[in-house]
Amino acid sequence: MKNREEKDTGIFRRAIGKIQKHPVLSVGFFWTLMLLIFLQSWKSLRPYFFKTDYTNYEFMMEKLPVASDGYLRIPIPGKRNAYSSLQATQNAKHPKLKQIVRDAKGSRLEFGLVRIGSRYSAPCEYVLRVYELGELGEKRKLLDVSADFVQNNWMLFHPDTVCEGRKDGTVEIQYEMEPKSIKERIGLLMRRDKEKLYYKDFVFAVPHVLPRRKPEELNVILISLDTLRSDHLGFLGYPRQTTPQIDSFIHKSILFPQAITSAPWTTASHWSMFSGLYPSSTGGRVAEKLMAEIFHENGYYTIAFTAGIGVSGSMGFSRGFNRYMEFSDIGGRDGELARSEHEDTTREISESAMQWLEANRDLKFFMFLHNYECHDPYEDEHFLAGANEGSFIEQRIALYDGDIRRADAFFGLLIAKLEALDLLSKTIIIVFSDHGEEFYDHFTEQDRIPQLPITPTPETSNVDHGHSVYEELIKVPLIFYIPEFQPKENVLQNQVRLIDMLPTILDLSGIEYNGTVQGMSLVPLIMTGERAEDPPAMSEEMWFGPEQKSIRMNGYKYIFTENPEEKRKGVSFPNIPQYALFNLKDDPEEKINIHEQNPDIALIYHEKLEEILEESHAIRDGLRSNQEATMDDSDNLPKDVIDSLKALGYLQ
Repeated sequence: MKNREEKDTGIFRRAIGKIQKHPVLSVGFFWTLMLLIFLQSWKSLRPYFFKTDYTNYEFMMEKLPVASDGYLRIPIPGKRNAYSSLQATQNAKHPKLKQIVRDAKGSRLEFGLVRIGSRYSAPCEYVLRVYELGELGEKRKLLDVSADFVQNNWMLFHPDTVCEGRKDGTVEIQYEMEPKSIKERIGLLMRRDKEKLYYKDFVFAVPHVLPRRKPEELNVILISLDTLRSDHLGFLGYPRQTTPQIDSFIHKSILFPQAITSAPWTTASHWSMFSGLYPSSTGGRVAEKLMAEIFHENGYYTIAFTAGIGVSGSMGFSRGFNRYMEFSDIGGRDGELARSEHEDTTREISESAMQWLEANRDLKFFMFLHNYECHDPYEDEHFLAGANEGSFIEQRIALYDGDIRRADAFFGLLIAKLEALDLLSKTIIIVFSDHGEEFYDHFTEQDRIPQLPITPTPETSNVDHGHSVYEELIKVPLIFYIPEFQPKENVLQNQVRLIDMLPTILDLSGIEYNGTVQGMSLVPLIMTGERAEDPPAMSEEMWFGPEQKSIRMNGYKYIFTENPEEKRKGVSFPNIPQYALFNLKDDPEEKINIHEQNPDIALIYHEKLEEILEESHAIRDGLRSNQEATMDDSDNLPKDVIDSLKALGYLQ
């Protein structure tokens, strides 16, 4: 073996000797070696050699899935149909980015960034440093972290260091970022245009204060149980035990079973609730300010865990939120309406929210939770055994009730978690639904809507919601829990409206707001249990079929259909009256139209309806001068949202 090694060494030495004696061979060997090194490094160095016309940050933002007001909606790695939206900076034109954070003196800050491509950077580990700049420009390090930033994954950092701030309460911060490896740094030196480097592949989130809650302050949690009918609550006498957890919660809360939504479908109803305005005022999705924006401006950390689609951040619902999460398991696949077999988004939403609460229990926060557990398609078979096998609608109701029971179970887990974290006594909780559901209450099997591009069947084309303003769709539960407040009555039968939620929640939180709202605070009613008169409630904005508008007051409801033969989204219904009047005290199920017998009463209600619409249109005209967006403009929505809306029948 030793002789073999000596022989190989001798051959190598003789080869080197020949190269040294011949200059041509020596030069060739050197350049061959350099070429091999260059080729080995080419993948990493290539992005730094080519100058492009990629000269401004706005160009990059145009190519990204940006929602309204600068929010960047990015898929969550490893999760199907899951997205996270954060507000992105619009001025990152240099790697040493500077920003001003207001009212941040003495506070901790949240920083975030996302790698949105690899056009300029090679995959490698990067070092991110964040400094606080003093009055004279001196630096104070807040964050120094190295990470392998995964593409399309928002990364958030919460350094423990408290900002010293300036005399005016502001904090000026500066980001510095560079590759950690020496090879990548060499690439920077060889780059001709050093103003357009790796940082172009990164988007920085707007930094936010992490507000610590003071002992006298209360958090707010807003819970939307999509598609939950008020009359299916066990607390109100429903024969099935659908809501044991909510029923128990009502004993220490206030329930309004006569709450009226402004619209019988998800997007319009939620936007109306968040803005405190009727759909006729918002003109689709226009608002002066949404609820989360107001809370954010008043020092709350705002976060949402939702099922997206009808409340997707891409529609503007992320406005005002520090972080807006979407977990959706409903989508179109070969023309079928189905939930994913491998995902349980209600569980994921619940667990994500509870994990966040555990990690941030000391913050002052506003949280929005939303799920589609009660929304079609129905799945839970808990009550199916007791349903008539020969009745499609009875089996459908049984599945619906099973899903309500499941949503109730997750609600119970959340309340238990809040108690365990000692947050229940420090948090205002509001539970509501955006609309109800139709189970042949007024429309029959012959009134099915061909929602999907496949052969209609009862399961795929049943009338469910979005098509009328009857009680089963517009009467929803509304529950307020206020810590350390024991109401005189747990159930108040006063008529209230979802547009009342914004002023009520702000009032309970001690926040003054001078913007335009059409709702009114319910706090006096909650505290005393009575009021002289309930205001009228208007409902409108159909998604399918002829447009209907209703006015509900003083025990009557009036419905006006301007054009009963109108086809909306290609759908019309036969035998819809243009005028309808119901005495809800004597006829709560709205089976007897008494319009012809009471034209004088109908006229009074019609004039009141026109009065509210005139006010709403005046508000809309003022808002439209600033911004305008409607759901019909679906070309601007991301493909995943459009596919899910089609699967649910909202788009064709």
